[in-house]
Order: sequence, then structure tokens, then C-alpha cells
Amino acid sequence: MLMNNHDYLKRLLSVGLVCLTVLMVLVGCEKGQLSSALVIDAKTGKQIYTLQLDIWYDPNAVLSVYHADIRVDEEYIGTVEQGFRFTESLKLDEGAHWLQFNKHGDPSVCGKTMVKMKEDVILTCSLKGYLSEMEVADKKITPLHPEPATAAESVTEAVTLPPEETQESTALEKEATASDESSQSPERRYILNTNTHRFHNPDCQSVKKMKDKNKQEFYGTREAAMDEGYQPCSQCNP
Repeated sequence: MLMNNHDYLKRLLSVGLVCLTVLMVLVGCEKGQLSSALVIDAKTGKQIYTLQLDIWYDPNAVLSVYHADIRVDEEYIGTVEQGFRFTESLKLDEGAHWLQFNKHGDPSVCGKTMVKMKEDVILTCSLKGYLSEMEVADKKITPLHPEPATAAESVTEAVTLPPEETQESTALEKEATASDESSQSPERRYILNTNTHRFHNPDCQSVKKMKDKNKQEFYGTREAAMDEGYQPCSQCNP
């Protein structure tokens, strides 16, 4: 039985979409855009990205010498002193997140800024502390992994080591691996925050402030928690 025009157009459109998808994959691979594996949060189903913080706390504000607490989505990340730089790497779900600053011990003196996660990025900014508020200035968000140079722009020369150097390097690698295995921490109970992807000791103050929907228990080694994509809390240092 002959196919009617409607069915023919539907099949033709399906074939065209398949061809377009294959072409986009080939172009993406050629540009190196698919080189990094996707990391998906099993609980939320959202993709996980890296946020690299680089915050400079300006020391020039008059009559406001105090430390600043840093939080992401209300979870404590660390404290920075005036005149110092704060750097930290976080794992966050895809979407919008609030970066909050407040005077150490006084949440009423605060300031905040939003970052939307749709790729791995570096957030750089300067922080200014005043008597009644904190200001986020010179905010800049840049890709953490810029597009690689093309083969014509970057040529890497291959170097072959002599047999003696190769054997020595292999022995050193095996020794380092054995040392890492022997220094692995014992298994214990941790509390995971599935929103900020940090893990804590059960008695950490941040655990008490954590929302129940973001709280998850984990039993294993410190290294195993980090292998799952979680970073240790800088407050309780588990």
C-alpha cells in the first residue's frame, strides 16, 4: 500500500533530524567540546559543574575591620580576612545559586550575588566591607576550561625517554601508589550536602543548618567521598 504524503513527510523529517544530530556530534568532537564527561547528580538528575571562587577582600574600607563569612545557598564555605584572598573549588548543580557574604558573627551586615551554573566557571570579584553592608564589586565570570587551540595553532612535540629513565619513572609511580594506599583514611560516617556537594562531620555546625532535602548520610573513607564528587567542609575539615 502506498504511503500517504503526511506519513512520507514525517519519515523524511525524522531522517533529517537524525542526520543533523550526527553532524552536531561530529562537529562538537572536532572542536573538543565533548572531551569532558558529564557528571549527573543521581538524586536531582541535574548536571554537576565546578565553580572556582577567587575573592579578594579589599582592605581599604574605613572603620570596618572585620572578617567576612562566605556561604553558598546558606551553607558556610569559609571565612576571609580583610587584605587577603579566598580561593575554593565547589561542585554545584546546574541552575542559579546565591553567593552570600556577611560580617563574621553578624548576619545583618551582608551582601550577595548570584551565579548561574551551566558550565564549569571561575568567579572572580572583590569584596568591600562597610559598617552596615558588604558590597560585591568587579564581578567577573569566565569559563574554567576555555576552548583548546586547534592543531594548527598548537603543536606538541613527542619526546621518547631513554629506557633507564622510563624504568626509574615507573618505579617511582609504583612507590607513590603504594604510599597513597597505605595512607588512606579509615571508613566512618559523614553527612553529604547534595546541593553544594560538600561533606561534613556529623557534629558540624553546617549540618544543623542544612535543609533536610539536601542532607544524605555516607559511610566510607574520606577519599571515597571525594571520589563521589564531594569536597570536604572547610569549617569542620572532615
